[in-house]
Amino acid sequence: MKALKEFKYHLNGNSLTVISEGEDIPEIAQEYAMKNGYAEEAKKTPANKSKSTPRSK
Repeated sequence: MKALKEFKYHLNGNSLTVISEGEDIPEIAQEYAMKNGYAEEAKKTPANKSKSTPRSK
């Protein structure tokens, strides 16, 4: 999950971490980022989606 805009988050409780736009968001901060509009939900693709080309007649 990538950050849509820069935000600050306390990853370990002691130090403040700045997550910049475009960076991967650590798993611990993903829920916070989703609730506050700093991240977009990852698009889910169906597991059984076929990538074959259509058959011609």
